[in-house]
Amino acid sequence: MTSIKEFETPTNSLKAGDLEGAEHTLKIKSYEIKEFENDGKKTKKPVFSFEGTNKTLVCNITNLRSIAYAYGDEMDQWVGKEITLYPTVVSFGNDQVEAIRVRVVRKGGAAPKFMDKELDDEIPF
Repeated sequence: MTSIKEFETPTNSLKAGDLEGAEHTLKIKSYEIKEFENDGKKTKKPVFSFEGTNKTLVCNITNLRSIAYAYGDEMDQWVGKEITLYPTVVSFGNDQVEAIRVRVVRKGGAAPKFMDKELDDEIPF
């Protein structure tokens, strides 16, 4: 007998379901650029590896921009930095699908200006 499992490509790439509904902060260990083919079109995407897990993240442009916003455009500078992965639902064509998104919190620097203001608990009427 032949099983379809013979034709599946093993992967260690993270899926939204792997996050089990929670966010996870991971430190980038390394990345490599891989070529992917979808419907005959070839594209290159970075694949990130993280400390403490053998799972990787194939990074789309939305997530790349989120990381670059905090850490700059040079991906070599991202190694050793932390990113937070969280599951969400996004539009994909006419469908809603589960996806992984990246959140990066900038660390250090002065407190935001709103932290210096006294809060007014009165309700104006």
